[in-house]
Amino acid sequence: MYKMSEILSIFNQMKPTHAVDINTRINQLSKGQDYIITDQSIDLETGEVFNWAAVFDGHGSNECIDFIRKIPSSTMNDFIVSNTPIQLLAEYINKNLTTIQSSGSTMCLVKFYRDRIECFNCGDSQVVVYRNGNIKFISKEHNYLNKNERNRLADDVTFIPSMNIKMTDKDTLVSVYSEYIEWNDDLTRLACSQSLGHNGVTGCAPDRTIIPIDPNDNYKVIIGSDGLWDMTMMDDKHEMTELYYMDAEDIMKQTTDRWLQTWKMQDLLNNDTKIHYCSYQPRQCDDISVVVADIIPIIY
Repeated sequence: MYKMSEILSIFNQMKPTHAVDINTRINQLSKGQDYIITDQSIDLETGEVFNWAAVFDGHGSNECIDFIRKIPSSTMNDFIVSNTPIQLLAEYINKNLTTIQSSGSTMCLVKFYRDRIECFNCGDSQVVVYRNGNIKFISKEHNYLNKNERNRLADDVTFIPSMNIKMTDKDTLVSVYSEYIEWNDDLTRLACSQSLGHNGVTGCAPDRTIIPIDPNDNYKVIIGSDGLWDMTMMDDKHEMTELYYMDAEDIMKQTTDRWLQTWKMQDLLNNDTKIHYCSYQPRQCDDISVVVADIIPIIY
């Protein structure tokens, strides 16, 4: 027989300390290749119940993202409950979606447990975790700048000089140096260094980061495709603080408005300081997906 103190101790260890409120938005501005899933599952090893959310951003042709959208929820759940969810999903895609080299998708997954947040990412979608309003964690993109990825790929790829855009203020975009990654065996060329799909040519080595949850602290998690982060000044503290106080609807509106606004543009990559005024048409923009999770202490 358990003593009452032991029963209370077990109960306190099991009862949730935080409420998790997840809201999502997608704006398929161009190719219609973004996808979001949210659900609740049970961890196979520990028996813990956890909420989760995943953002997928398809690229190339539509086969890979369409295949992911059609995966039954029970099958997807079998991947999510494991400690290697992205690797298992990648293997499943490679086994069942063959001969499609030009189609892939990023994946950014967050699991919300009672005492921790687990972040997994593959590709250039990203997640930001706040603790009491301050940034606790930002996932790294898997691209040519990622030193771990350059080491992983080693001599299997060639880096091709290119360019990208970067916000310097809320009205200005500048051109910046970038590189595409080309796999030597089949000439697949991507901006991200790993991905689901593409017959597995990129390999799959997702990052996994565990963030403990303090019972007395507030947390906020924002997951987004690069359509969100390309229109966010992630190295600007004020910008990222503003994002903390926004919900998914607000973030989606701000990001859409930015894609479609008139920009002051400078080609600094070619030393052209002249300002050009221009704007994107929707077909020239990137799709946007955003997940916002507020993790708030429960007062008993």
